[in-house]
Amino acid sequence: MGPRTLTRTTILVLAFAVLLTPVLGQTATNACGYNVGNQYAVNASCSFQTFNKPTSFTNTYTPTGCGASAVDDAWGWFTATSTSTYITFDPNNADDPIMSVFTGACGSLTQVGCVDAGGYGFNANLTLTTVIGTNYMIRIEKHGLNSSMNGRLCIWNLPPPPANDEPCSAVVLDIYDNCSLTAATNASATATVGPPPPGCANYAGGDVWFQFVAPASGMVRVETGVGTLTDSGMALYSATACAGTFALMLL
Repeated sequence: MGPRTLTRTTILVLAFAVLLTPVLGQTATNACGYNVGNQYAVNASCSFQTFNKPTSFTNTYTPTGCGASAVDDAWGWFTATSTSTYITFDPNNADDPIMSVFTGACGSLTQVGCVDAGGYGFNANLTLTTVIGTNYMIRIEKHGLNSSMNGRLCIWNLPPPPANDEPCSAVVLDIYDNCSLTAATNASATATVGPPPPGCANYAGGDVWFQFVAPASGMVRVETGVGTLTDSGMALYSATACAGTFALMLL
């Protein structure tokens, strides 16, 4: 598609994507238990640790909610280090995981959250309000099946979202004759509610916003530079006002 002619229109740039680096670590157990071998680390970012559910594992507890049932399960635990904790289970194959999280003793667990990944090969993602120093037990099952399910688990703290997490706080970009990069991050960014989500780059949230005023020529080129984020997506929106109607513009 060729360039569009725009006159003094504010353009909002939505950038998104997260690169997660795998790191191997602890192993899951067949039954609930706060043992050293199945304690998972809480990190500042998503660092994956092995979490496998072999065929030999059996059902030891049946929670409620999120489609959980009396099928084989695997267990691990962590000690909260922040008031907000994010957990992701990533299955190796096209499996549909269900994750449940509890506090308390294994004989009298209290469920504090659960999630069904919702499809084969999808990740189970859960955000929890946690108490620093409290132990949390994680149960993983394969939706409705007793067969094995191998994967990896990461648990990390959620720092505050970046300042440009929403369109009304978009970072202003100046237009130059040559490329001049502006440092930015999407760490802890949330999915924006309101503007239509972009239909490209497998958008899954975690976006940040930038804005610029189009010159009279309507000719603008927007580029990103590689940092720790190496696989990014971008969408452009036009806006008459921050609280106004947004329209998706395709590049």
